[in-house]
Amino acid sequence: MRKTMGAWIMLMLTVLFAQAQEPLSEERIQAVKDKVSQLLKDSNSAEFGDIRAQQNPNDVMLVCGSVRAKNSYGGTGRVFFVGEFRGNWFDLQKIGGDAPTAEQVIFRCSGTPAMPSDF
Repeated sequence: MRKTMGAWIMLMLTVLFAQAQEPLSEERIQAVKDKVSQLLKDSNSAEFGDIRAQQNPNDVMLVCGSVRAKNSYGGTGRVFFVGEFRGNWFDLQKIGGDAPTAEQVIFRCSGTPAMPSDF
């Protein structure tokens, strides 16, 4: 299962990035990290990966990323997330480390410059 998902991710990364990503300000990156950290078991252990964004024509900015953090068992796991900035408000729409959630986040972010390089 992991090999299949890994191969799928690598294929998507190979096909993507025809457009440039939208730069995120430090304030917006911090807003994303704050929102995601609220849902982690141990926010102090959070190590954020690549966080990318794309401005949509309707003034909504799609944001995708991942974070490694300790889980409730004391181990470290990777969590994927996707959300949107509507004005200055960040709406975290999906977060999780299980395969179905990761696939949903990757599907939502794929084909856009918001697809992080470390997915």
